[in-house]
Amino acid sequence: MAGLGGAEIHGSKDRVILGKKAPSVWLVVDERTLGSCGFAKSLRQYLAEHPLDLSVGIVRTLSALPDDEVSGATVVVAGSLEGRNQEKMRRLATAASKLILLAPAYYPQEMGFDLGVKDRVEICFGEFSQSAYLTAWEETGKVRRIAGTGDFLSNWVPIVFGEIPGHEYPCVRR
Repeated sequence: MAGLGGAEIHGSKDRVILGKKAPSVWLVVDERTLGSCGFAKSLRQYLAEHPLDLSVGIVRTLSALPDDEVSGATVVVAGSLEGRNQEKMRRLATAASKLILLAPAYYPQEMGFDLGVKDRVEICFGEFSQSAYLTAWEETGKVRRIAGTGDFLSNWVPIVFGEIPGHEYPCVRR
């Protein structure tokens, strides 16, 4: 009887899945950008207040993303990337339905994918960001500025799910 009516949580040593289905959203966490433990609390609180019929996968490294489960999903990559795997980023940019980069701490050229897929890529920085990478990302024409925040994005969850009124942020189809 445990877990009935609530969100199912399961995982392995390198990933956690919130929900019962295959994830339609994958989050690659960088704690400097999203908060150490606060990111999980923010996500759980949002999903409790806005029940969505989807599952969310959480990993801490790009290499932990399962290649066979990102096709058609929204993939959110926050901050810096451990072992920047250009080939993996290229595959993500073409396989995912949307790739959202939250305050990327690397240059666009380091991503290694052709910006010809940029219609599926969103880049978000805080309006007060002091990132050394911001100017290079602005040259792509894809940067969205998040009001009232800097390089730490405390309000990242509504950005991912497109719930900030008056803004056209990327969203997951409900």
